[in-house]
Amino acid sequence: RRIFGARNVVVFDEAFNEGADRRVMRALLARIFSVPRHYEGLDPRAVSPATTPRASQQAPARHTINFSWLDGSIWLRVYRIEDHVARQGELDVAEIGPRLVLSPIRIIASGFGGSVLHSTQ
Repeated sequence: RRIFGARNVVVFDEAFNEGADRRVMRALLARIFSVPRHYEGLDPRAVSPATTPRASQQAPARHTINFSWLDGSIWLRVYRIEDHVARQGELDVAEIGPRLVLSPIRIIASGFGGSVLHSTQ
């Protein structure tokens, strides 16, 4: 199967819409884990531009990354999406890991200072 150029589906819990601190966390995580919409990635094995996938030939999404807010932490889980042609286009989802728990300590309004948007203390 071709994995090069596969995109992620990034899913956030509704709790990320509550408050400015969680909206900032959502924006940061989306920026880190999302692939740009019209990204034309380069395959290091490609020898000519003809073998490089274009935006019109984007590979289907193969993974979903789920972010949940629980107990003051961000829980991250990764799932693989498989389509079964034999079963008329049904999708099957299986957790493949890794599982992560991120514990935000402090979020400040600007790069190196400013008001504190979130603090665990």
